Amino acid sequence: MENKVKINNKNWKQIKVKDLFYIKSGIYIPWEEKQITGTTKTIASGTENNGWSQNLNITAIFKKGSITVARNGSVGKAFYQNENYFATDDVRVWEAKKGALTENEGLFFCTLIELERKKYSYGRKWSIKNMENTILYIPVTAKNEVDWEYIDKFMKNIRLSTKNSLVTSIKHLTLNINFNTWPPFLIQNIFHNISI
Repeated sequence: MENKVKINNKNWKQIKVKDLFYIKSGIYIPWEEKQITGTTKTIASGTENNGWSQNLNITAIFKKGSITVARNGSVGKAFYQNENYFATDDVRVWEAKKGALTENEGLFFCTLIELERKKYSYGRKWSIKNMENTILYIPVTAKNEVDWEYIDKFMKNIRLSTKNSLVTSIKHLTLNINFNTWPPFLIQNIFHNISI
């Protein structure tokens, strides 16, 4: 693979989360409102499906390009959100001060956030104040600013490497499956009782 980005410890710096992100609380949804389905992606404290709980008939108040972090249940589980959404009060929303994160930037920070999970649990919730004061190791430029270009290239390389490994593994399989004949489907049409 050409243009591999290598980790260089000399160009990383400790930065508090509050210097990079605004942290907002999700909003409580009354039980009655949870019963009205709609089109708004709703994020709760889950470990799968990007934190998605259900689609509700409410306004998507949080913008794509942000990160949701569980503060309850699966404390510290982080997901990058690539579309506008609503977040419940079990979630904290991290919005980058620089503006919307790209997918690669979001996945990079989700990885760093997940490394902090072991410090918190259901009984020791990760409060907004603790989140803001959490220190992350971030690559910086020669001017001591966050190196967003490095983060993007680094994550592209990781994702490409993973994809290439998967493609290589699949090529070695002797299965004769024609995926072109598979119709699209929705999980909800196959599984009737999905719970997260």
